[in-house]
Amino acid sequence: MDQGYVYLHRKLLSSRVFQSEGLLKVWVWCLLKATHKGRWAQMKRGKGTSEIWLKPGQFIFGRKSAAKFLKMPPSTFRNRMEKLKSMQNLDIKKDSTYSVCSIINWDSYQGYKNKKDTQKDTYRTPKGHLKDTDNNVNNVNNDKNNKKTTALIPEKSTLPPKKTGDSATASPKKPEKAGSSEPFYLTKKKRKLKGWKLETFEQFWNTFNWKKDKANAADSWLQIPGLTKELAVEQIIPGAARYCAARDDIILNKHTPKWAQGWLSSRRWEDETFGDKKDGLDAFLRRHGKA
Repeated sequence: MDQGYVYLHRKLLSSRVFQSEGLLKVWVWCLLKATHKGRWAQMKRGKGTSEIWLKPGQFIFGRKSAAKFLKMPPSTFRNRMEKLKSMQNLDIKKDSTYSVCSIINWDSYQGYKNKKDTQKDTYRTPKGHLKDTDNNVNNVNNDKNNKKTTALIPEKSTLPPKKTGDSATASPKKPEKAGSSEPFYLTKKKRKLKGWKLETFEQFWNTFNWKKDKANAADSWLQIPGLTKELAVEQIIPGAARYCAARDDIILNKHTPKWAQGWLSSRRWEDETFGDKKDGLDAFLRRHGKA
């Protein structure tokens, strides 16, 4: 097991992973298991052994042994790993005897000022930085003398601005003339969703993560009584995150998850959350199990 530290960013509190205790437990376990630098790992294969090169942010695991360590049924562990994969937090390559897990965008979690040692072995995704990866961890090697290390995660995208004209230092874009239209989304009823309502609706849509019938959902968003930016950010979007985290249990219990339109119309963000008690979960599933 690699020595070192794991830093948790405060953005974890508002992430989709944080809404589910079991999912959070598996995610933290993955982060602690991942190697911080490339290394060879030996694996038993039949009567012999083979060596596997692990890149930074990767680790090897077996479903049964991992489930035993985490004290949960193997099927539950498998479902939670698949959930993290579908959320694009990690990727899994399966073999007949073991699986290799890769933390997506592992290098972006590190905050290293000097990346000479990680440029060759860094695990990258074909799509580059993803919008929803719950960037909440920095894993820093516990070097000798414990030299001070600052691990930062940018709050905003660090992608360079697009070049305008023939020069990278082109003059700033002139402000648009009065009367020009601002970005908007056209709902099913041909209404324009724009401004802070459009911004918060997009946040809700991505958090709810059941992307079906967006146009009707946008109409339901506009029809929310007393909708304010504070209500959307402090209650509706966190409620959508809780429902998204419970969706797998809803499906496993043979219920149909609600679409965003019906969830908003029914004001489901006001529902009480269920705890660890099974009867609380059953009641939650009954309330949410109808489309």
